[in-house]
Amino acid sequence: MIVPILGYLVSTLLLGSFLTWRLGYRSLRRTLNGIASSFAVVIVFRTMLQIKTPDSIWLYDQPPSATRALMLTYF
Repeated sequence: MIVPILGYLVSTLLLGSFLTWRLGYRSLRRTLNGIASSFAVVIVFRTMLQIKTPDSIWLYDQPPSATRALMLTYF
């Protein structure tokens, strides 16, 4: 439900960190592993598999145009 609001990247990172915490791995190292794994999922889906995910959110309107194009393409 939060993907249209926050976008695929932010939502996936939040879900990855929340699920790590929910499973009982509450150390900083495990939380960072969960976030890194979530980021890897985003990279695989967006760049390698070229699956279109929601990207028309407020987050992509903030950076300059060159950075915005990079974010829309790869993240």
